[in-house]
Amino acid sequence: MSAAGRADRVGRSALIGWVNCVSCARGRATQPISPDLSGWLVHGPPVCQGLPVSHYLATAFTATVRAAQEQYGSRAGLARWADRDDGPDVLGDAEREFLAEQDGFCLASVSSSGWPYVQWRGGPPGFLRVLDDHTLGWADFRGNRQYLSVGNAAHDPRVALLVLDHARQQRLKIAGRLDFRDAREDAELAEALAVESYDARVERAAVLTVEAFDWNCPQHITPRFTGEQIAAAVAPLHERIAALEAELAGARTGNQTSDEPCAWAAGPGGTATS
Repeated sequence: MSAAGRADRVGRSALIGWVNCVSCARGRATQPISPDLSGWLVHGPPVCQGLPVSHYLATAFTATVRAAQEQYGSRAGLARWADRDDGPDVLGDAEREFLAEQDGFCLASVSSSGWPYVQWRGGPPGFLRVLDDHTLGWADFRGNRQYLSVGNAAHDPRVALLVLDHARQQRLKIAGRLDFRDAREDAELAEALAVESYDARVERAAVLTVEAFDWNCPQHITPRFTGEQIAAAVAPLHERIAALEAELAGARTGNQTSDEPCAWAAGPGGTATS
């Protein structure tokens, strides 16, 4: 086989493996996906199947990235996906539902010195809002008051979000332009994005105009569950244990007025034990 043929074959294999590992979201999972531990225990981790990729690749595949793909033999297979550019991606039902259940994400920005910066943005589930088909918003709470992301976004509004759900083994990458609006200057928006009964001061309203997004493969996401998810999963077990203990206690009470030992009190061969 020629070098070109081998490169194309490697590229096709890489594409097949990559596409088969693209999102298990958007209702395309081959197994039911549950955000709770009980669903994961029943169905196991999600299994992905292929689906067309988005504007994200056209945005992410720069000249140097394409050169690396050429070097490692994946360019030929990926080209037909990355070379199509359908414009800004539209947030669909799957993205809306996924984001509405998350309690945090990583926010990456770039400083005026060229150094990247990543920080965690957290809050109660649902604090990250989908405002429309191309816009996300959240209440930006007061933190350590270093304002690195705020300053970086003022220099270059292009940022990236990584939203990771360990329980589902799903992650969503989002690229967009971020605008921080002081809560004193846009009190109406800040109030609309505020989270009820959450003890934190809203300093800014954050508005992200989504340019592109892409779902990632769950292959290397370690399943982790919150205390609430674990409690919900084991609650039926606790209920069953309580019912069995009550049944056992009733059997013991009944045995005190009977000359015949209960089956559970009998030893080997039916001999009662003490």
